[in-house]
Amino acid sequence: IFSQAGDSTLKQNDEVYLWLTSPLGKDSNFFISAEGLYKFSLLSPNAQTSINNIADIDLLKIHGSFGFDKASLDVAFGRLFLTDSTGIIFNQLLDGAHCSFNLGNTVISAFAGYTGLLNNHTTITIDATGVYDSPVSQIYSLAHPYVPFALNINLPVLFGNQSVNFEGLGILDLDNFDLSRYYATLYLAGPISNSVFYNASTTIGTVNFENLMNYTNLNIYIRPNDLISVTVGAEYASGKTDKSFGFTTLTSKTAYNSTLYPEMNGVFMPKASLAFTVYDFYAELVGKSVLDANDNFASKGLDFSIFMTYNLFSDLQLGFDFTSFIDTKTKTETNTSATIKAALAF
Repeated sequence: IFSQAGDSTLKQNDEVYLWLTSPLGKDSNFFISAEGLYKFSLLSPNAQTSINNIADIDLLKIHGSFGFDKASLDVAFGRLFLTDSTGIIFNQLLDGAHCSFNLGNTVISAFAGYTGLLNNHTTITIDATGVYDSPVSQIYSLAHPYVPFALNINLPVLFGNQSVNFEGLGILDLDNFDLSRYYATLYLAGPISNSVFYNASTTIGTVNFENLMNYTNLNIYIRPNDLISVTVGAEYASGKTDKSFGFTTLTSKTAYNSTLYPEMNGVFMPKASLAFTVYDFYAELVGKSVLDANDNFASKGLDFSIFMTYNLFSDLQLGFDFTSFIDTKTKTETNTSATIKAALAF
């Protein structure tokens, strides 16, 4: 990683995963699934080296389904990976339960759980004021205690193959109920033509019902053939005011790749990407213009990334990521990084 000041940082991450899935009985519709990981990381900024070892159980659930005449019910209990309809506010592990009731033309789902037993090294959360919940110990550090809960109503084919989704999400802060957050989201998706699709969402949130915040996202996908995909769109996250902390997520989400790795707060970002696939090779180029919603939408800079993966064999994947943010406002947050990845399954 290279910064505007000319500093360089070497990062090395090595990860090992073990997983299993097994039915609970010979004729059972229920299964147990588990996954554990060990992660070694080395960080060497300016010739000062730090080494971290992390262990985690990132999946441990019992899950199954029940079939009815014209409906089905899926349930899961344990340590689950769940996401809200935006994929931004809540996108992480949770110790709890999830259920989904499919009626064909309507899907109703809900989840609830507790975050206080998760590993804060691998599940990074932020509070309503935008402050990180930092790990306090090595290997396994207990996360901040929140109680997230959500109800989602999805109408998958409401009209013209358009999908409409309504969701309510609450996040209770057990250490400070005054910082509990509540969100309501409207999500739309569907085809515009045979090769053009879209999704759009807007979220209104509040901290303890005392102020409002907003997140809005639009993506238009153009797929002229199976090889090429073009995406254009924009994201907006409201900024801080005298009466509001601005938009905040629970799961940490970097908005753009500056040296500060800022969260999704107080930004407007027009964006575009080009992706293509040739046999076992995939490449994507992503570009964003970052505007400061806290400063009359003044330009903060340009952010672009290149992602490449190649499936060398059926069990070996190679990857290369390049990201860069050019700070055009203060000239202090320019940041460039390159990552080489290899994944082996056996």
